[in-house]
Amino acid sequence: MTGTIHSVLEELLRSAKDEKDKGDRFERLVGAYLRTDPVWADRFSDVWLWMQWPDRQGKPDTGIDLVARERETGDLTAVQCKFFSPDHTLQKQDIDSFFTASGKEPFRSRLIVSTNDNWSKHAEDALKDQQIPVTRLRFQDLDESSVDWSQFSITAPDDLRLKGPKELRPHQIDALSWAAPATTGGSTITGYTVTATPGGHTCTTSALTCTVTGLTNGVAYIFAVRATNIVGTGIASAASASIIVGTPSAPRTLAVTFPAAGTAKVTWVAPATLGSSAVSAYQVRWSSNGGVTWSAWVSTKLVLSTTPTALAKAHAYEIQVRAINTSGAGIDASKTFTQTL
Repeated sequence: MTGTIHSVLEELLRSAKDEKDKGDRFERLVGAYLRTDPVWADRFSDVWLWMQWPDRQGKPDTGIDLVARERETGDLTAVQCKFFSPDHTLQKQDIDSFFTASGKEPFRSRLIVSTNDNWSKHAEDALKDQQIPVTRLRFQDLDESSVDWSQFSITAPDDLRLKGPKELRPHQIDALSWAAPATTGGSTITGYTVTATPGGHTCTTSALTCTVTGLTNGVAYIFAVRATNIVGTGIASAASASIIVGTPSAPRTLAVTFPAAGTAKVTWVAPATLGSSAVSAYQVRWSSNGGVTWSAWVSTKLVLSTTPTALAKAHAYEIQVRAINTSGAGIDASKTFTQTL
């Protein structure tokens, strides 16, 4: 077992017999990732290694490592996998053969997966004005995905697992916990009922904590508790402080400027409603084909902007931004723009 994508890659590197074996192992890992991560598994119905693609027609590997089929359209995406050290700068010649091989029928889109996020200017420029759009899946995307890298085993590299649901945070538990009554009425307490206002949602328990479900995201609630014994149910406790539940509302006021050729700067304002806790990060994703397909979600941490490069002049793009807190991902904010430079 390993812990993070860093340690997974280190284990692949240690176990590889040579450079070809290292590349083959990474391609298998990426294929498993695209079939497992919810964003990509929702997009692709099939993912094949190049040599296993049914329509390869005997063609040798000249730059395409994987082929994926779009679930909604049936279109094909060519995938290249680059296993470099994190400090390596990817050069244009590293991807030339992939562009040549994937720049023709039957491919409608392209995806480059690399373990290093540094690209040379010539490599970045090569992405511009491509007839067949190119998406980059970065090391950071792998690191921040829903895949549980701690479950990876070198003996079963195609068997990836998703992270389990998050445990209830301590501040959420405290919000619905209480002390037993000072007076029990002469009989043992047999249970408690918590009621949320507004809405009247309840939970019943014999413990001193419980979770009320069915609440509406972004709504402020107060909670009161009643104790029950063999005689009946007692009076309600004093109401709790007001608590806003759930994920954040959508980021506001998306704006786009164009600081340089092929570059856009997208800014936004924090959500009006934070939900159950403060925003811990923002995520963005892109579409270059009217929302038919999307890039992976990419974190900007707490920065209220992102500056994508390698955009094609006069091409229309759509960006979505969402805020994350301890309850999960909030509502998307979306903006469409045309690159002017």
